[in-house]
Amino acid sequence: ACASRQRVALDAASPSHFLVLDKGVGIDVVMGDERELLDEALRAAEAGDWLRARRVYDALLSDLPESAWRDIYAYNRGLVAMALEDHRAAARDFVAAAAWARTDADRRDAWLHQAIARAGQGHWAEAAQLLEQVLSAEDRPARRVEARTRAGICRQRLHQWKVAERHYRAAVTLQQESHDLYLRHHPEWAARAQYQIGDAYAERFGGIALRLPLERMGRDLDEKAHMLLKAQNAFLRTIRVRDATWALAAGYPAHAAPGTASADALPPAHPIVYTADIFDRDAL
Repeated sequence: ACASRQRVALDAASPSHFLVLDKGVGIDVVMGDERELLDEALRAAEAGDWLRARRVYDALLSDLPESAWRDIYAYNRGLVAMALEDHRAAARDFVAAAAWARTDADRRDAWLHQAIARAGQGHWAEAAQLLEQVLSAEDRPARRVEARTRAGICRQRLHQWKVAERHYRAAVTLQQESHDLYLRHHPEWAARAQYQIGDAYAERFGGIALRLPLERMGRDLDEKAHMLLKAQNAFLRTIRVRDATWALAAGYPAHAAPGTASADALPPAHPIVYTADIFDRDAL
């Protein structure tokens, strides 16, 4: 995942705050400066206590509405909501994080996660538009490959085959032509894009019905054979990208009945969690 390179530092002398966390069956009080309170939320998230992490971010945003770090709190609360599969709440948080973002890169990251949340709600058209909005301004190669692939998945779900394939092929081409070291060592999104090309053709193969009269059936069989060959070719190309996960996934449909693959959901992004120890937000 990529993050902004802007350096941010909390004032070591920032005042302490009391946060009252509503636990539903009682209350919990946490005290500390903003760095300590953020650490409390992060510790809860790392322990898998998503509800406690959400309560801390709720309190931070409620009690410190003018905080200089409210974009961080909204963004991280959105990630927590995604972990809880609360896509509606996550989308709201990423909208807020984008509105409050202090850099263009942070804003684009919030848009990307908002798109993932919208896709989680089944809002494929809105998710695709958000991803294409990211692409209109994104200059980080790794993020462009990821956004291209995700946009293709959304367009595929809408059965907009040509647009989806353009996104997938653009992702693969960028991976092949880029000199970015991070991208060269992390080909998973390009491999996913190449895999999705095969998946789209397999899906189209499955959607072609054989119809009478025989002359029409012959044309249908020719079209199915054409889709089958394209699907198998794309899956074989996936293996050559040399990403273990998608090479393994491609190896099964390449030898089995097409149409078994699925693009029912966008996979989660590698989260960019802003912590008290990495406020410099170096690219991972």
